[in-house]
Amino acid sequence: MLFICLGLMSFSVAGDTQFSQLDDYLQTLHDNNKLMFSVTVNQKGKVIYDKHLGIASQIPKREINKDTQFRIGSVTKTFTAAIIMQLVEAKKLSLDTPLSTFYKQIKHADKITVAHLLSHRSGIANFTDDASFSRYMYFPQSTEQMLKIIEGMESLFVPGSKHQYSNSNYVLLGFIIERLTQRSYAKVLEQQITKPLLMNRTEYGQAINIDNNQARSFHYSGFWSTLPESNMTVPHGAGAIISTSKELTHFFEALFKGKLLSLSYVKQMTALNDNYGYGLYSFPYHDKQFIGHNGRIDGFISVAAYQPEDEIAIALLANGVNYAFNDVVIAILDSVYNKGLVLPNFNRQSKTYSEKELQKLVGHYVSNTLPLDIKVYIENGQLYAQATNQRALPLDGYEDLVFKFDLAGITIKFEHLDDDSVKFLLIQGGGQHLFVRD
Repeated sequence: MLFICLGLMSFSVAGDTQFSQLDDYLQTLHDNNKLMFSVTVNQKGKVIYDKHLGIASQIPKREINKDTQFRIGSVTKTFTAAIIMQLVEAKKLSLDTPLSTFYKQIKHADKITVAHLLSHRSGIANFTDDASFSRYMYFPQSTEQMLKIIEGMESLFVPGSKHQYSNSNYVLLGFIIERLTQRSYAKVLEQQITKPLLMNRTEYGQAINIDNNQARSFHYSGFWSTLPESNMTVPHGAGAIISTSKELTHFFEALFKGKLLSLSYVKQMTALNDNYGYGLYSFPYHDKQFIGHNGRIDGFISVAAYQPEDEIAIALLANGVNYAFNDVVIAILDSVYNKGLVLPNFNRQSKTYSEKELQKLVGHYVSNTLPLDIKVYIENGQLYAQATNQRALPLDGYEDLVFKFDLAGITIKFEHLDDDSVKFLLIQGGGQHLFVRD
């Protein structure tokens, strides 16, 4: 998930008017069942924007507020990497320590180092990609059970030869933390990070507790419905932490200011190879580079990042998403950097098209500006668009032959149906590309 925009820009913190526009933007998304969320933006340690909208629970009814805890998914990896680097700094571990020191049963464990695990260069396959994952993700798993699962994963490449994201790496790192410290990951997290930083609402997650102001996650299909929750023994050091948007910005500021590690070790974490360091990505925004991580677990989606030169920290946590999440992040940053915002228009009336009408749109489309072909087809009365080597997207119909897939912020507008030269405009992220049926 990358918030990429083009062009150079100068920095100036947004004023009240610009944040008022952001308020309207986020309120519009919420009012149209597009987003339920908590967002915080800091500059130089001071909160400059903070907003929370939506429900944490339906029964009993609970509203999201500034202290609501969300599952942050893979943003957990930044915490895990920071703890590993603390152990390295304390000389209790080395980046060159082989995995076989702890878990000889993993394939090529003697060739996989701690650095390989941190940077997703181990070659160990991602256990969440395996078909069996859905059969155990909602049930408690012991360390031994998870190790058995990872032990059975294939080795996809020679360790160190390439980067390929795998949750297996960070589950193993979480177990290594427990082996070295002889304490639970939850306890190490508390003692090494949350207690020193006074982060009282950040912890290793358990079953969701509504009475403790913890959010459930939701899926929208005409109404918001509660999603089942993964058992947190499964993601462990790869995705088990819960937090608030305010505390995540505080964590990233503290990390980059050297409050958790000496800056030389932070520098090692941010040395990117294939755009990934140790538990950190680079997120381009205009001519700026944010460093952070994104996450997804159940219906929760999150992103937290830091811009070192401008000392900007951002955290956006959502428990219900029916819109292009990346577009929301860009809108927030546009406000922070004092650029204009355009409110999304949800007033266009939805429209159901007959199969005869949809049949006129079916075909194979090509573009001179994007190296993708798009197949448009009908299945069970639903119009779909499928780009080369990508999954098919169901398109919702609106007036004037406009179709949308809001989760990716995609709009397709068909034109010229009076002859065989059917074409459409693909609109996404402010860009427009013409496709013509061949």
